[in-house]
Amino acid sequence: MPELRKVFISHSHKDEPLAAAFRDTLKKVFSKVEVSFSSDKTVGGGPQTGSNWLDWIHREMRDCQESLLLLTPYSIRKPWPMWEAGAVGGMALVDDAKDGSPRVVTPIRFNIPEEALPGPFVVTQAVDGRREESLNKLLSDLMVRYDYATTNRVVISPVLKEEVPLLSARIRKWLDDAPPMVTEGMITEWCSRLDLLREEKRSAEVRHLHRWIRLMYEGPHKHEGDGDTWRAKRGPEAWDLRLHLRLAQNYTIAKQFKEAIEQYTLAAELAPLDVFVLHRLAQVYLDIGYSDDAWKTIQHILDLDQEAATWNAEVAGLLGRYYKDQADKYAEQPEKKASATESYRKALAAYQNAMEIEGSKVDSYMADNVGQLSLRLDDIDTAKQAYKRARVALEAVTDATENIWTLATRVTTVLVLDGDVAAALGYLDRIRGLSPTEKQKESIGKGLNRVCKALGKTDEYPRFVAALG
Repeated sequence: MPELRKVFISHSHKDEPLAAAFRDTLKKVFSKVEVSFSSDKTVGGGPQTGSNWLDWIHREMRDCQESLLLLTPYSIRKPWPMWEAGAVGGMALVDDAKDGSPRVVTPIRFNIPEEALPGPFVVTQAVDGRREESLNKLLSDLMVRYDYATTNRVVISPVLKEEVPLLSARIRKWLDDAPPMVTEGMITEWCSRLDLLREEKRSAEVRHLHRWIRLMYEGPHKHEGDGDTWRAKRGPEAWDLRLHLRLAQNYTIAKQFKEAIEQYTLAAELAPLDVFVLHRLAQVYLDIGYSDDAWKTIQHILDLDQEAATWNAEVAGLLGRYYKDQADKYAEQPEKKASATESYRKALAAYQNAMEIEGSKVDSYMADNVGQLSLRLDDIDTAKQAYKRARVALEAVTDATENIWTLATRVTTVLVLDGDVAAALGYLDRIRGLSPTEKQKESIGKGLNRVCKALGKTDEYPRFVAALG
């Protein structure tokens, strides 16, 4: 009569309470069994501190007689449980357990419909871990396969009657906080909600929707701190590219840049070769002043496509903004004047390239960047050419799309091209009517100071500042 001596449980770490419940039940029913799983918190359980985790997994899978694969909404999203399951299944096909008995692999599903099981498990009879009768069958099969093979059913039944309800109760407790299987329909619905949040200009509320999406994926926590502790230990989880992009967009609009970076980073994990995702991530890095991270991301884009900045206006503009930001930092340090000038030239070249790529579709923002940089470098002719392009682009701006920055570009355009101080003051008055923030007024003021110096109109600068309010 074979004895059950070794069982390996494959699971996601968030399913540790389930693995522990099966371990405790098996150890009560089979006196000599050793049950191993990677998140075991008992003394001697799981990989030991300092040991090679992968070697431990391989050894446990190789030596086990039985393997229980806990399939939950957590585990099927993770590569390692699926890898473990595949490895154990492969070993079962080509090799027996150490004692010569066939190696048996049993999938147990929780909150996952049978039709939603990952491919390898479709052809395997999976146990429904939510049903007590299924657990009864699982445990009774193990008993008659091993230690109780020659035991009368009269002896087996009381054991099952005592242990299965206890196991089932622990599983139900876990299920109380466990999430359901996330379906395509659920993801699509949440994408629509996040789009609507942005369209209705309610992006400041995004953190609340983010919490509810997390609830869908992770299940409820008894205390909010439980979720924070988990994420601090394991890091944020990647869910779905579409959700992360929409969360990031809303966080960016709400100027919650660190949260936006986290979401774009998760999106980049799911799509590491997606240049559009990397471009957005680099933009937010620049928004928050993380120039080193922005440069690494830009370099990654250029590693993927060395010519991206020569044919794509967005990548060229991103490169221009990086150099401009660097130049602005150097300009504040007198000893780095030469570095500032060189970086401004690089920024100008990148923005000019972006403008040429755009052709007739160039927007006033890009043209204004070229114009402002040209003025900074005392290249009036190039500035005039840029503001001619800006004037054409501004013709497409309507009353509904006019804003502080298009009006600011109009101010510079009329000064550079026409020298029209009265028109400039009129546009500044309209800007004041839109109640710009102090930071916006400071930015516009710096630009005007640069324009006045380049055009020899420094005596007009105080009037412009006063018109801003």
